[in-house]
Amino acid sequence: MMKSRSVQIVGFGLILVFNILDAPNMKHVWKEAAIVVPVAALTIYLSTRAAMRLKYLEGFLRICAWCNKVGHEGAWVSLTEFMHSNTHIKTTHGICPDCAAEFKKEKNHAQVS
Repeated sequence: MMKSRSVQIVGFGLILVFNILDAPNMKHVWKEAAIVVPVAALTIYLSTRAAMRLKYLEGFLRICAWCNKVGHEGAWVSLTEFMHSNTHIKTTHGICPDCAAEFKKEKNHAQVS
């Protein structure tokens, strides 16, 4: 991102220099440059910052805290559906050690009752 901003500033500087060399009224050019350059730099900075913020926010994935479905394009779909449709990653299912221990505990409790 930094490289493109520096390219924009250098390009703007070159345009400004060529306009100064071509201008018959140098005093007017310098006054205009004193206004345009800070405004252009601020605009480039704020645009870059907004683009970075947008990219950051797009990195979030809404997941329901209750059922673990993913909020995507106005609908709630299972995580496996989301992964398949957006990343083309095939998923498989297993059970983690914590859930396996909890399942065994519940199974043993149900058999005792």
